[in-house]
Amino acid sequence: MTAYVLRYCNNIKRNSPELVNSLSSEEIEKAEETLIKIMQSKLPSEIREKYKDTVQFFEEIGILKIQIRLILSQDPEDFTHPTVLPDHPLLERLVLYTHRSLSHAGVLTTLAQLIEKFWIPKGRRAVRAILRQCIKCNRLTGGKVNSDPAPLPPVRIHTVAAFQITGADLAEKFDLKINKNVCVSLAERDNRRIFTSRKKSLASSFEARRAKKIKKTKKIELFKQQESISYDPGAF
Repeated sequence: MTAYVLRYCNNIKRNSPELVNSLSSEEIEKAEETLIKIMQSKLPSEIREKYKDTVQFFEEIGILKIQIRLILSQDPEDFTHPTVLPDHPLLERLVLYTHRSLSHAGVLTTLAQLIEKFWIPKGRRAVRAILRQCIKCNRLTGGKVNSDPAPLPPVRIHTVAAFQITGADLAEKFDLKINKNVCVSLAERDNRRIFTSRKKSLASSFEARRAKKIKKTKKIELFKQQESISYDPGAF
């Protein structure tokens, strides 16, 4: 929009070439520089004083920038010399635009995209405060609604005699037909199954103990035959 406004201002000038085609890259860059100058016109004077020991400021075509320690790298110039963006309503719109273009990314991802070209004083805090205004993010990350606990019914808090108030299941027992002559309930079937499994486990344990005893007796008999000695059970 700013680029079209600047084009209109250029076209109404006398003896200036009229621009009618689509926006060129030069017009877009000029519009961006104009918006940055508007934002920096509200730059507090104490920012330079506050960061003068840690940040190296310089001006280029009327735009305040900083110089980082990666100036010898092969990165783009916008990255090695980012533009200073103070707190301004246009900064809020820029952050929200970047946030939406990154599919509503978080604070760190949005800030990482911005610092490739701009330097925002207290950037993380500023971006976090702006992203709190995103309606979609607030809708998805909103906390759960906690309702007040309901009071207990009178039958659970009144002092009464034992078994004066009882409860019952909503469903009766389920009858299972095993064969033509036997019909047992679900509880009886479970009890029978538990008893059968325990009986089988006891039987297998008894058989294992008996087999172990027989094996031990055979070893003793074999030892007796080999050594030809009398076997005294009391000695073992």
